Amino acid sequence: MESSTSKNEAEILRTLRSRFEREGYTFVPHPTKDMVPAFLGGYQPDALALSDKKSLVIEIKSRRSPSGDSRLAQLAERVKAAPGWDLHIVYAGDFSRPVYGKPSRNAVVELLNEVFDLYHKDLLRPALLMGWAALEAIARSAVLEEIPRLWPNDT
Repeated sequence: MESSTSKNEAEILRTLRSRFEREGYTFVPHPTKDMVPAFLGGYQPDALALSDKKSLVIEIKSRRSPSGDSRLAQLAERVKAAPGWDLHIVYAGDFSRPVYGKPSRNAVVELLNEVFDLYHKDLLRPALLMGWAALEAIARSAVLEEIPRLWPNDT
């Protein structure tokens, strides 16, 4: 059974991956020892974000603590001494999860129309994926009672 701490870290890593890959980095969660830069010695970071310009050592901490701060200060000195590297620390308590807003009725109708267009063009896989997105949007918008009115007659 996965602990809530490791679930939270996994969620943070997924979000960081998305962010850093959009910025052009190669994101490596839980890098193997052979991928960890030599200047870190035996230290195993939570992730690396690599690029030609600047690379990052990424650490995720559950909370701030004096002993943890001392270790991070030592790590920061090592990273600072390595040209082209920076330390990126994420505290789970400070990490904001993405918030998905409630989709409008029009957004749900548009998704459903796209699903039908794809279906009628015999593009079944894309229709399934868009249908799943529409289902998620419907669940988020809590318009379950309106489904019969949103769904066009398929005759």
